[in-house]
Amino acid sequence: MANRTLLRVLVPEMARNQTGNVATLIQRYLWQKQVAGLTVRRSLTGLADYTARQDNVLEDSAFNNDPLILEAVLPNEQLVQVLPTIKSMVERGEVTTIPEEADDKLKNNLSDYMNVKIFMKNVKQSDGKDDLDVVLNTLQEAGIDWVSVTKGIKGFGKEHKQYSPKFSFSKNVPVVIDIFMTEQQAQTLLPKLETAVTEGVVFKISASLVIKNEGEKH
Repeated sequence: MANRTLLRVLVPEMARNQTGNVATLIQRYLWQKQVAGLTVRRSLTGLADYTARQDNVLEDSAFNNDPLILEAVLPNEQLVQVLPTIKSMVERGEVTTIPEEADDKLKNNLSDYMNVKIFMKNVKQSDGKDDLDVVLNTLQEAGIDWVSVTKGIKGFGKEHKQYSPKFSFSKNVPVVIDIFMTEQQAQTLLPKLETAVTEGVVFKISASLVIKNEGEKH
């Protein structure tokens, strides 16, 4: 039975409370509480409170005050401990929790879809291949399409070493991979994906596929 939950916090990059920058405070707090990992991504554009449009127009991205997405997968017992403090920190923004799908449902319901999210560092394996390449090759061989990969701007992993990479897809870059697949495909692929990820978390939730249109094959 699943006992993990995805914690997702959305806050403006420059949002502050009485103590300091909110995103920095949340990252520091989760790090101090020994949360196993955190990925922070910057939205390119978005809608803030009262549907105010936030656009990336300044050269220094931080000053655009774009929404930051902070995500961490926590055991439910740990989530209960940290959630009240996280909520108290966020005076502007959104805090959501998404429970992981239970394994018994994954085995018994083969017609629905799963959203599989992989939070990982792009580690180079012993054979010289990057984890990201191994994951994408595994999905490609299985015929999975419409897979997105986004890069985090900072975070920390299981060793609680905080990182803020400067170069795209270096070994220290936190990466989030979003995949939709049938639950039947998930049964076969999840063990392979978990093996391919040297440092990170493979997280799954139920989803409904509304539409998927394939363009003309070139």
